[in-house]
Amino acid sequence: MPNNRKRTLLGLAAWIAAAHGAAPATASSLGVTCIEMRRTTADLVVVPVSIEAGGTSRGPYPFVLDTGSEATFVDDELAETLDLEATSRTTILTSSGAIESIQSRASLTYGTVQVRDLEMVRDPLIALRAVAPEIRGILGQDVLRRTNWLLDYRRGIVIQDPGGLLGEHVRGNRLAVLWLGDRPTVQASFGRATSVRLVLDSAASGIVLFKLPIGVSTGASARMKTLGSETSAPLMAIGALHVGSIVLPRPIAAVMPQDIDSDEAGGLLPTSLFDALYFDQTAGSVTIDSGEKVESTKCKVEK
Repeated sequence: MPNNRKRTLLGLAAWIAAAHGAAPATASSLGVTCIEMRRTTADLVVVPVSIEAGGTSRGPYPFVLDTGSEATFVDDELAETLDLEATSRTTILTSSGAIESIQSRASLTYGTVQVRDLEMVRDPLIALRAVAPEIRGILGQDVLRRTNWLLDYRRGIVIQDPGGLLGEHVRGNRLAVLWLGDRPTVQASFGRATSVRLVLDSAASGIVLFKLPIGVSTGASARMKTLGSETSAPLMAIGALHVGSIVLPRPIAAVMPQDIDSDEAGGLLPTSLFDALYFDQTAGSVTIDSGEKVESTKCKVEK
């Protein structure tokens, strides 16, 4: 089985807490598709995903939506239940090191996005399932990048926008997305410090910085989890965070070393810090804090 390397930053969020179950089915309106999402107390986003096995669509299953992960993961127990065969090997890169994993191919449906023969990484998802036993997988950028979409925390929905309908009207801070592999980063700065590239990470519950000596120690620490390990990182009060014209005054960040790949991003920027984000794959941009046009979009989700 061939080997390749993929990266996930899932679990670098501190303060992981219990999650809710799968969201209801999607419903289409005005050329867009609306998906009801659920949020955990750690600000993780849970969405419904169906998997085809044996010629039959199964699910939907609750998956964590993770913009900071290149790959999609499926829980080992679910893979066994669905009789998914191991098809290849891969190496998952985390902040604490590399993990050797196997992959299985299956067809996946997420809203209107249908991916045939997607290679999903199999993992017991111990860190997630210890606090949220119902979680059955992680939805990564190998699926998310296939359409334009809005992550709307205010209304608790994801809106898939394959035709770019919303992209013509959204208001807010439009920033260029700089991709590191399949992870989206944006330029940010702390006070007068040199700008850094931060990964927009929907699976992070707090700001994480890698080797950036910025700020003043709070004397506290955060519990950091990855797929492979758990560690603690000091919490620091940092200078005002500037993202476009958005300013977050003196946020708290966990600081931890990152030894894998010297050209990595400077850290993680939780998407939950903002009201809404629109990912325009065609334009290669993200609009943060979307305005009235997006909020007023008719979007009915069937229960």
